Amino acid sequence: MAFHAAYTIPETQRAIVKHLQYRGLRRSLSRDKQCIIQWVPFSKTNWNRALNHEIIVGNILVHSGLANKHELFRILQTAADGGNAIVADLLPRTFTCTGTDSSECSRINDGLEKLSRLLRRLFPPAAGGPGENIEPTNECGSQRWVVKGSATNNATEVFIVDSDRACAKLLLKLERSLSPRNDDDESGQPPLATATTSWVVQEYLETPLLLHGKLKFHLRCNVLVVGNAEFFVHRNFICHAATEVRECC
Repeated sequence: MAFHAAYTIPETQRAIVKHLQYRGLRRSLSRDKQCIIQWVPFSKTNWNRALNHEIIVGNILVHSGLANKHELFRILQTAADGGNAIVADLLPRTFTCTGTDSSECSRINDGLEKLSRLLRRLFPPAAGGPGENIEPTNECGSQRWVVKGSATNNATEVFIVDSDRACAKLLLKLERSLSPRNDDDESGQPPLATATTSWVVQEYLETPLLLHGKLKFHLRCNVLVVGNAEFFVHRNFICHAATEVRECC
């Protein structure tokens, strides 16, 4: 038996290949008659074989709608502002930076520039130089923030900013992603080459709820929204747990 795996995230790709090979399957392509599993983007799925029940397929779908973090925050903030005490109590302090220009390229640049201005406001350079303020002070009082691309998952484009030094390092990457690539650049800082047009900057929770008191986790459930916001929630859900114990910061 064989499988075809072409996931877009290298770490996940290696995990999929390792797991299936451990199960005794060899890596191949979907046209291989012995291929019974295909894990690829939606556009590369062998639908002829899939619809004939010859292979099991797993697809990678693009996030849209409420799956975008900045849209999800907008809905949650609306609920909090409308008097939902539970949401208001649990929602961390959050900022969104969304590109609003006409073309996609302009929206990417506009989103990054708004993010840059926000980070410089949260972490202004220390008087003694970058990195010398050991305990950073910013206008919101928080010492650690999480920067996340709005439409990404699997921990891609997620950055922790906890000092003006970390802020400067991230801003360098952002600035280089707005500039043409220089093959002679030896700084060791690769550009993000991002296609993200919206960013979410959220206060880092220092004491999160942990599974068994030691593992970070999150829950995923499927929700069907019909017509004028009529919700149906699937009874079963998936729990994604970390494989390493969380150490205190």
